[in-house]
Amino acid sequence: MPFQPTQVLRTLPTEIPSSTKPLHVVTDAGNGYLKLVGNPQGKPALVSELVSIQLAEWLGLPVFSYAVMDVAEADVDPHSNDVALNPAFITREEPGDPWEGTPQELVKVENVDDLSRLVVLDTWIGNVDRYVVNERRGEQVPHRNDRNLFLSGDASPGKFRAMAYDHTHCHLALIAASPSGDLDGKIEDERIFGLFPEFAKLLDRDAVRATAQRLGELDSVTIEQIVQSVPDEWIVDPAIRERLAEFIERRSDFVSRQIERKLFPQGELFHD
Repeated sequence: MPFQPTQVLRTLPTEIPSSTKPLHVVTDAGNGYLKLVGNPQGKPALVSELVSIQLAEWLGLPVFSYAVMDVAEADVDPHSNDVALNPAFITREEPGDPWEGTPQELVKVENVDDLSRLVVLDTWIGNVDRYVVNERRGEQVPHRNDRNLFLSGDASPGKFRAMAYDHTHCHLALIAASPSGDLDGKIEDERIFGLFPEFAKLLDRDAVRATAQRLGELDSVTIEQIVQSVPDEWIVDPAIRERLAEFIERRSDFVSRQIERKLFPQGELFHD
């Protein structure tokens, strides 16, 4: 069933540990999680969210039902006095819970190949807020956010379905924030993103290869449609749309050519 709410009926008193401070809301199309244009991370986070979820969808990953709807922030946020209607990003509430970071939960994931596809997606978009290893003063420092993998209860009995969600901290957000940032550095970023240590033995080379091949099939028409779907209110400078499209196209080529070799440099490296 399509998810296209038109009205927020009320907010629910749910504390959500996210830097964008989403609101748990009841709409005329069901419950959802609403990210406002005035969120602490700003408009670039919404740009990244909307573009990334469409890229994940294009790759064939399961995602939350989502929509863009007009909302007056003063109507839903008691801390805001903004009565103007602005587009906000909303996802439909899904039964299930965020991953707690245990390998025992992953054993129950029925779509285990999607974990491999998720690593390709995160590397493509430069998602720094699931799992990434950064270098600081010569040391390798991992950053992990287990909650950014959702385990849906909409699955076979006793199983979970892993879903991609929450893509506000990606290279796409940095590009949306500045039309003059280092685009080449983001395109040629050699890091692997999203590869939790618990994923390592579950990686499937065939799934990685097929997803990389899919990346290589991305066409400019699809990229343009996705970039143009972003509301004008979220992108002030038209040059940003051009840079987003360039990043997606060139990064897809870069990742599609390298990801399998980087994940499996010695054959089935991650398998006993």
